[in-house]
Amino acid sequence: MAMNISTALIKRFLKKKGGTAERSQNLWIEVGTGKPKVIHFRFYWKRSGRQHYRHIASLGADTKPKQVKMADEKYQTMYATLRMGITPADTEKSERIAIEWRKREHRYQVTVEQLFDDHFQIKKSRVKPEGLKADQQRYRNHIHPIIGSLIAEEVRRADLNKVVQRLVEEDKNTQAGYIARMFNTVWLWAYRHDPDKYDLNPAIASSLDYPQATSGDRVATQAELIRILQVGSPLSKALLYMGNRKMDTRQMEWDDFDEDDKHWLEIPKEKYKTDKSHRIYITNTVLRLIAEAQRIAPSNKWCFVGKFGDCISKGTQWNQWNAIGLKEIKPKNEEHRFRMQDVRRTFFSWIEEEYDNGYMLAGVVAGHVKPGMGRTYGKYEYKIEKEEIMKRWERHLNALSKK
Repeated sequence: MAMNISTALIKRFLKKKGGTAERSQNLWIEVGTGKPKVIHFRFYWKRSGRQHYRHIASLGADTKPKQVKMADEKYQTMYATLRMGITPADTEKSERIAIEWRKREHRYQVTVEQLFDDHFQIKKSRVKPEGLKADQQRYRNHIHPIIGSLIAEEVRRADLNKVVQRLVEEDKNTQAGYIARMFNTVWLWAYRHDPDKYDLNPAIASSLDYPQATSGDRVATQAELIRILQVGSPLSKALLYMGNRKMDTRQMEWDDFDEDDKHWLEIPKEKYKTDKSHRIYITNTVLRLIAEAQRIAPSNKWCFVGKFGDCISKGTQWNQWNAIGLKEIKPKNEEHRFRMQDVRRTFFSWIEEEYDNGYMLAGVVAGHVKPGMGRTYGKYEYKIEKEEIMKRWERHLNALSKK
């Protein structure tokens, strides 16, 4: 009889230490190391002496019964299919072949994937590479998995809305708005570029059901800062203490630290959005948070490590941030809760309030390009000012954490 994924099984493994892993039949069960703790279920099998895994689900204490049932059904299907000699890899191969056959049947009809590929090829010569890369990543992450294989002219408004609403349900309203506008742009482009090849109705993409993007003017309340400092993960706290971009914190590498002074981190220009590197003063508190993260998951390369030995993923960073529960304490007169993007705005605003020339200093600490002639002739790096500001911000947050 096949093993079952159940609520009782999840509760049993939630009591175990993070990193614990066990196998029962073809079910690989691993206890996550993050907070809140989740249990990762994978389907396991061997072929030609090699071990293979396929992700089934990641479930935690707040998982709904329907999600548990769906995960168990997925495992039972894989288990029954394997007993007939068909592995998940065989099933995936069959599905790929079936998709190829469907594409051949519709060889004169363009899929959503081909539509976006064509659009990106035309767009390539008109936009900056980083902008194009970001749009391609959004397509791969949010659009392709849901409707990428559909025939573009057969796609309906409900299909597009499914992609947008999935992001809304994940509380990613800004991303949902961007994807909706991307649909509108691509459908309108196709209609104007070659209506014979792309037989699309732009009206289906022009008014999707999505909330407006957040206004972008939110700063943290004292209660929200205290909540982050009290219950946030090491990465979430480090994000707050550094006051810089989410990616800068998540992708910190040991090699990026100054060899002569461990308090200085240099983000190389290939990682940064400008054509020059950006130096950040790292306080003792952030160094302690990195040490705490390393005790959970050590690495010779990354400061904050994900479950597969790479840096923590965007999804895991998002989950850790949501686990703080800031939505519960947002002011009643505020429409939006405090987001990761708002950390930088809060830090920037604090500098403006605390210093006479705060706007200029905030730009320096945030790594903004110097205005006017300063871009060419201004070589002063504001090392002393950066260190003083970061230490003062650290003292401010440390005082809050004791309240």
